[in-house]
Amino acid sequence: MPVRLDPLAEADLDRVSRPDFARVRHALAALGTAAAGLDVAPLEGHEPWQVLVVEGHWIVFRTLPEGDQYVARIVTRRELARIVEDLR
Repeated sequence: MPVRLDPLAEADLDRVSRPDFARVRHALAALGTAAAGLDVAPLEGHEPWQVLVVEGHWIVFRTLPEGDQYVARIVTRRELARIVEDLR
């Protein structure tokens, strides 16, 4: 299952601090594997969106009909409340 990043998520990834970047990048790659064993949770009240928290960064994504993972944003907990209303 490929992982697609929205242009906003790509920009968010560029802002991830150097110490956290490798872990976030690894988690993004793992999203595309069936056996990833990641601790994914639904984004309550915003289905079908889900979140994966890595080093304080919330990866907001959903599964597309063809099975690909679509990452909309990579934000901090504080930013999450601001961006959820824009999810489509």
